[in-house]
Amino acid sequence: GTYPEQINFRGKAITVASHFILDGDTSHIAATSITGSTAAHPDSGSVVYFISGEDTTSILSGLSVSGGSGTVIPPVFTGDDRAGGGIYCFNSGAKITHCRISGNQISGVGHASGGGIFASAFTD
Repeated sequence: GTYPEQINFRGKAITVASHFILDGDTSHIAATSITGSTAAHPDSGSVVYFISGEDTTSILSGLSVSGGSGTVIPPVFTGDDRAGGGIYCFNSGAKITHCRISGNQISGVGHASGGGIFASAFTD
């Protein structure tokens, strides 16, 4: 199915996955989609967040991530900075496997990083 929401792992050791992890059928990847088209706040438009020190026991597997617009981050350069259209990973070492990251974008800002995935300062 299609799930119009955002996911924040909040440091928890959980697995968010499609049926793919049970049978290895890759058709489940396209058939299970998380779309970030309903962001509660325009400055927090990433679809999936790993921002609370997650490690490899926090797993995203076998699904599609789309519709993200990124999250505003502290400016590195002048103007607005935005990162992680689909997935925003900061100070975390989560495990992402067999996912399709597409249809995410960052636009209208001074500096953009990771239209699909932004990952910085891993712990693992």
